[in-house]
Amino acid sequence: MDVTSAPNPTRAYDADVAAATAHLKESWEYGKEAARDAGRIAKNKLAGLSRGVDDYVESRPGTIALWALGTGLVAGVLLSLLVRRALRPAS
Repeated sequence: MDVTSAPNPTRAYDADVAAATAHLKESWEYGKEAARDAGRIAKNKLAGLSRGVDDYVESRPGTIALWALGTGLVAGVLLSLLVRRALRPAS
């Protein structure tokens, strides 16, 4: 039997490792590009949302001020109730 014609497990292993490495590098590049695209899309959508909020606030300043006042009032009442409850002596 010829020793040189027998399959060499080291060569097969090295080929598998090289193929897996190439696949991982390709997947990594694809993932980086997908993340860049997602970031670009999110940035554009956030900018559009911000413009929408700005337009809404500019068109209704009184309504926004009342909502802010009401929200602050409700948050203050709830916070004061929680603080009173926490400071109440245990029975």
